[in-house]
Amino acid sequence: MVENNLFGRNLTTNLQLNNLKKQLKETQNQRYLEQSRERLTKIISTKIKTSFIGALDVFEKHFGHFWGYNIETGETKPKSLEERRLYELWQLVRTQVLDKGNNQLRAAQSEISNHIVSWQRYHIDFIITPENTGKSDNGGKNGD
Repeated sequence: MVENNLFGRNLTTNLQLNNLKKQLKETQNQRYLEQSRERLTKIISTKIKTSFIGALDVFEKHFGHFWGYNIETGETKPKSLEERRLYELWQLVRTQVLDKGNNQLRAAQSEISNHIVSWQRYHIDFIITPENTGKSDNGGKNGD
């Protein structure tokens, strides 16, 4: 009867340990999936921001002289009435581009949150070949 009792306790303990291992693995998997989603969201956010902010930067570098933008200093100092008018127009266009870009960024983030994301990580296979010691019967030549 003592053996049965000990065996029963060991079986129960093993079942509990197995259940704990499964729970831990599931918790770790859920955390990994959440970290993968956050990683993708961060990468996509950076790429989207870079695209619309970079486009504004390029436009400003090439057309900024119309509203008094100085490429070397990065400052804008409209001098004439026409430059002030174009600068105000540029600010309106810039604000609209930023708003639309940020709206698309939020839409992309929302879309990612609706998916299960699992980062496959980087994977490198190393191929191990025998080292060539330079010793051979024929000196590396055929027919000798």
